[in-house]
Amino acid sequence: MKSINVIVLDDEQYILNSINRLFRDEDFGVFCTTEHKECLKIMEKEKIKVVMSDHKMPNILGLDFLESIEKKYPKVVRILFTGYSNLQIVKDALTKGKVAIIIDKPWNDKEVKRIVRKAIKQFDTSK
Repeated sequence: MKSINVIVLDDEQYILNSINRLFRDEDFGVFCTTEHKECLKIMEKEKIKVVMSDHKMPNILGLDFLESIEKKYPKVVRILFTGYSNLQIVKDALTKGKVAIIIDKPWNDKEVKRIVRKAIKQFDTSK
């Protein structure tokens, strides 16, 4: 069994299914969920290196969730994964240090894989 290194939070199950398929052959495990509280529980148990979160969700905004991750797990690389990016969201995400990378939906599979692999390497080489 692969160790879980990446968590993806999105309120759309079909998005999570696509992400699971995308990373199926990688050497790291991916945990996908629609519940931010479930993400937090997994983070307590696994060595999470990357968190990808949608922004607009019913129970929490992605930026708020990623900010809570940054406070408790500052080394974890945080990625905002959104179809609703606007200049203010991007500005807030980057200037407040909550997010390292923003990925727009719809996404390019090769690009997302490259970004996540790079984020894992970033985590592994950070002090």
